[in-house]
Amino acid sequence: MDFELDDHAAALLEAAGAALDAEATPALIRAAWSAQDGREQVRKVWATLADLGVVGALVPEDAGGLGLDIGQVVPLLERTGYVGLPVPAVETIAFTAPLLAAAGHPALTDVLAGRCLVTVSAADGRQVPYGQQADLIVLPTAASGPRTPVTSGWGSGPRERSGWGGKVPATGWGGPSGWGGQPGW
Repeated sequence: MDFELDDHAAALLEAAGAALDAEATPALIRAAWSAQDGREQVRKVWATLADLGVVGALVPEDAGGLGLDIGQVVPLLERTGYVGLPVPAVETIAFTAPLLAAAGHPALTDVLAGRCLVTVSAADGRQVPYGQQADLIVLPTAASGPRTPVTSGWGSGPRERSGWGGKVPATGWGGPSGWGGQPGW
């Protein structure tokens, strides 16, 4: 096996590392765990990473991503985790962005732009890493496969979603009408 990064993946890792070094300071990470302004700053760092293409690293090019394979992305995930950026990076980059792309889901545009944080729950739906920070949570169901609930964090109520069919309930399910009439999956 060849574990060497190709030029594109190496350049992405270098650019993301520089952005994380400059913006994801220890002071920011500490502030993000206790203050709203810290969480807003973390969102800005996430948007910077999205602008670099980090969020869409595993998404096929024809869906707006970079089309890298998992072997090329693992060092990027490791680097993001190293700084302790409190976002669902692995959940978004490795799972939900490629899943949304495969489904042709309209939320993909906002996810790739860094405007939407997505996480994945455990099989029982009770464990939700970064559930309070996530805008969307993918919950697995035994009968029909994964479904995307449209949320704006636990208990925060409806939130305006431009281009996503208006207001959505904090616990509403995406599907046939949950995303502006887009077909469910």
